[in-house]
Amino acid sequence: MKNKNSWSFEGQDRILNAVFRMKKKGFFVEVGCNHPVKNNNTYLLYKKGWKGIGIDGYKKFRNSWFKYRPKDKFICSVISDKNKTKQFTHFKDPTNATLDKSTIKRYIKRLGKPIKRQTVKSYTLESILKKNKVKKDFDLLAIDAEGHDYEVLKGLNFKYFKPKVILIEIRFFNFLNPLKNKIVNLLYNNRYSLISKTPYDAIFVKKNENLGWIPKKLL
Repeated sequence: MKNKNSWSFEGQDRILNAVFRMKKKGFFVEVGCNHPVKNNNTYLLYKKGWKGIGIDGYKKFRNSWFKYRPKDKFICSVISDKNKTKQFTHFKDPTNATLDKSTIKRYIKRLGKPIKRQTVKSYTLESILKKNKVKKDFDLLAIDAEGHDYEVLKGLNFKYFKPKVILIEIRFFNFLNPLKNKIVNLLYNNRYSLISKTPYDAIFVKKNENLGWIPKKLL
């Protein structure tokens, strides 16, 4: 692991590193953060000197975050579009825990029956950020909520919080008709431009936030 230069599943961290090439230190919020190192999208930035908040509903990740990323804050919480009671479903692989019903059905076919169904209180991302006094224009919001990504975004007031860059999972994406996707549509309506896409994830940058190098034509 010492010789690795990427810890993401698809190299998303290298893309983020390129996007933030002019910024040595910054602040991130990672929703659905899972393990602090394995297949993690912000660990490379952490190694560069960044710090931030990791949020995940699986509390057993807490000790790993304390061990490997002591400068970061780990919050055990389930994030959705409303502060309300929901059912959180766990599978044998803890990275597959989810609130999303269609994702649960897909995981059952692939992974077998859930090992646990837990009634939890969900919170909006806005409420978590305000409680932790996160700056309105923080640098990076990364979301991997196992099919619940749109609801996580809906729980953020974009008139108040304006993250400069958003990394979010969009698995089924039509390049010929991007606005057909509800996540893309929501972010476009809030003045974000899509600048990069991996098979799973998409990276958006706030319009007029050129980060010191992005050409105007891309935004």
